[in-house]
Amino acid sequence: MPMYEYRCNECGAVSEFLTGVSREEPEIRCEECGGTHLKKLISMSSFTVARSSETQVAPCGAAAGEVCDHCRHVG
Repeated sequence: MPMYEYRCNECGAVSEFLTGVSREEPEIRCEECGGTHLKKLISMSSFTVARSSETQVAPCGAAAGEVCDHCRHVG
């Protein structure tokens, strides 16, 4: 099961929850205030990919000499 971060719209606390993969959002409650209005956050992945020391890749995924379409970072 994937782990997602959610921010409570009521108190602002961020919590992590293990959830199943489905189109419907699970019914979860804020661990701090018990609120039910939470927003799923976009998080950095927690895995790494082995790569050659010759190839350098920026955190956003832009390879050396490339420009990231999303954040405009130059690799």
